[in-house]
Amino acid sequence: MKKNNVFILIGLFVIFLTFQACKKDDPSSLGFKMKAVDTGSQNLKSSGAITLLPLNWDTALIVVSELEFEAEYQESNSQGSSEVKVQFEWEGNMTLDLLAEPQVFATYELPDGTYDEIELKVKSKDLPGSGDPNFYLAGTISIPDATVPIVLIVNEDFEIETKVEDWVINTQNGSFYSGLIEISLGQLFNNITFQELIGATLVDGRIVISSSVNAGLYAKIMENIGSSGDCGQDDDDDDD
Repeated sequence: MKKNNVFILIGLFVIFLTFQACKKDDPSSLGFKMKAVDTGSQNLKSSGAITLLPLNWDTALIVVSELEFEAEYQESNSQGSSEVKVQFEWEGNMTLDLLAEPQVFATYELPDGTYDEIELKVKSKDLPGSGDPNFYLAGTISIPDATVPIVLIVNEDFEIETKVEDWVINTQNGSFYSGLIEISLGQLFNNITFQELIGATLVDGRIVISSSVNAGLYAKIMENIGSSGDCGQDDDDDDD
């Protein structure tokens, strides 16, 4: 009986060592989530230079085709340290609900080291043959004595670029780091006036903004969309 107990203890010890070895060799990883902010005139994250419009959104969908991560990478070793610029790419054509609870949609494996001067580029591409927009908003605009439905339909490629401020990633084996990309729906309508919106062409009782309907408003939004993003460390993530 004692002999069997010895074998069991040896077996458990081997399993423990194997687990520790695997854990040590696990690469660090970085994941990103995305959500919309400034989704209504009553809850703007920060107004800044953004025109305050009586808009409230209940649908916000985006197709993320690629996410590029660039950073200054510093690796330390026995011979000192070196710093180079690195780039990682994720591809997926994933449709995200920007008003739902954010979930990780893109992950990267990161060699151990320090990453700073982080820049992100979100690429959204029109999906030929799908018939669905790659960016879509639906909501309402409040006018005196009425509420009018409004939709934005984007069927063309675009990019959102952002620099990540005050976030330095120091990776360790097996660690997970989470970033949160925020898309400001208020920024999309920067430099668009209330008068322009209420004077827009209606389609079936709705204000429709697309490349073919209310094209002037659409052009302004497409000029704003590239600077509508912000990103930082996801403070709500339990794994950080």
